[in-house]
Amino acid sequence: MSLRNYSEREVSDLIKECRQSLAESLFAWACQSPLGKEDTLLLIGHLERVTVEANGSLDAVNLALLMALLYCFDISFIEQSTEERDDMIHQLPLLTEKQYIATIHSRLQDSQLWKLPGLQATVRLAWALALRGISQLPDVTALAEFTEADEAMAELAIADNVFLFLMESVVVSEYFYQEEFYIRRVHNLITDFLALMPMKVKQLRNRADEDARMIHMSMQMGNEPPISLRRDLEHLMLLIGKLLVLRLN
Repeated sequence: MSLRNYSEREVSDLIKECRQSLAESLFAWACQSPLGKEDTLLLIGHLERVTVEANGSLDAVNLALLMALLYCFDISFIEQSTEERDDMIHQLPLLTEKQYIATIHSRLQDSQLWKLPGLQATVRLAWALALRGISQLPDVTALAEFTEADEAMAELAIADNVFLFLMESVVVSEYFYQEEFYIRRVHNLITDFLALMPMKVKQLRNRADEDARMIHMSMQMGNEPPISLRRDLEHLMLLIGKLLVLRLN
């Protein structure tokens, strides 16, 4: 049947359905077989240009593509037995493809801002945690240049309000609740941050304590609190609360 037989609205709906099906297919593919270096770069290139919906959340297509990329950086298998872990290592382009880590690290370290700095921050946090996990594997001294940069990458993510973005643009999306593997991946992202980067969590706590003292002093003096105060720990705790509610439901 010719497209002339469809209204403009019907053609638009068909295009949206095709985009959604393709995004979901890529997500399913990445979960089972993480993308190679070149495909990962193409996916990053797309996410650099993404914007949010009118309500501030990612649409279904770009949410699926973000999750596809996050699964490409998922190295939670390091917690498995040695035999299972070794099998996974040989299937992961991140560890087997030449120059994968160097190329992706260089791209994510680039100072050029994406259209959504929070989206860039989310990808950077996932990459930082991947580097931290890799550092715990045996025989990775050749990658020390990159694994030792994990905290710097995490700090870039925090500076661009990664926890606030996850709360306001990812977790609040109506599409996020509909896919168990979306919830699981973001839940693991946060638990990995707490478990693998305890010193970074401590820094957030110390910074929050110092800001609380500044607010208290300002109130005692009858002044407004400084507008430059950050709320990273607060956003992290609120995000954890939202994720716990989802996991319990």
